[in-house]
Amino acid sequence: MNTIKLETRKYESKIGRQRITNKLRRQGIASAVFAMPVAPAPHFHRWDWRNISMRGVIELINERQGMIAVRTEHDEYSVLELLGGYSPEIGDVISGNLENLGGESVKNITQGEAWDVFIQDIHGSKQTALTMIS
Repeated sequence: MNTIKLETRKYESKIGRQRITNKLRRQGIASAVFAMPVAPAPHFHRWDWRNISMRGVIELINERQGMIAVRTEHDEYSVLELLGGYSPEIGDVISGNLENLGGESVKNITQGEAWDVFIQDIHGSKQTALTMIS
């Protein structure tokens, strides 16, 4: 015997499902799977660690290598390699995903620019950051 999937708004109650099931069985269909309509969920971002925005302050710069060290909100250092001709300054406030290794886009709030960076190190000390950017 055949199986059919029904999508309907008319038969949302148990009695309605029983009536349509009995009708289908009389027509030779063994079972029916009912998919009740569901209102779409409101759009919101699911919790995702990659979407957390953090602020930090530039404390160390090596312009020759295009590297900066940013002190994060947790008093740890992230080392970023700048992937463009940006002009970082000591004390600039940076916002973005500062605790994810790899390519990211961050915002220099002080200068009002978006920067493409490659994060080389996270959760480091000032001494580790100084060693990495030297």
